[in-house]
Amino acid sequence: MVQQTNGVEECYVKKDFIRNIANKILAEALEKIPASAMSELRKQLGRAEDKYRFTVYGGDPRNLIRYFESNDWRELVEYAERSNILWVLEKILAKLIEEYNDTCPEVVEYARKELKKLQDKTSGKKTGDITIDVIYRTLKFAGYKVEYIDAEDAVEVKEPYLTVRIYVKEGKIEYTICKSGKATTLEGIMVKINKIREL
Repeated sequence: MVQQTNGVEECYVKKDFIRNIANKILAEALEKIPASAMSELRKQLGRAEDKYRFTVYGGDPRNLIRYFESNDWRELVEYAERSNILWVLEKILAKLIEEYNDTCPEVVEYARKELKKLQDKTSGKKTGDITIDVIYRTLKFAGYKVEYIDAEDAVEVKEPYLTVRIYVKEGKIEYTICKSGKATTLEGIMVKINKIREL
């Protein structure tokens, strides 16, 4: 329900942006993004709540508008973009719009604008447009030992007994896996070959 006081829309919502919306989406994304990225998202959102006081517990949810207009929000978006996790912010905004739609239209209007901006950013970054640079940054951020192979326009991930070389060709990601090891018989190697075929 939306009421007006002196012509100004008031916001009556029961669900808190951080606890009931953002945290729910972050919990769903827990196994899909690196722990360090999860920690950084939580830290930045928590800091914003303290600064802009948009909580339903003694604050004003309409202060989300100030947050969306701030450098703090832009820094969060830039961090998510560098980390290839803009989709998490998109889900948070979509959930906010869903929960506040009938009770806080002013906030929803700004949330829709921000969601559109994020969607515009990600629309050109589907698999068909992925680059070696994006792959390198993503793997690096996830903690892999990765290096450029300039001569082949590829990146290479090295782990103990395992090397993975990744290419982008005609909009598709291709890879070659090389695994080293030892076996006492040829049959043992053949078993491993058959297992690799199943990948």
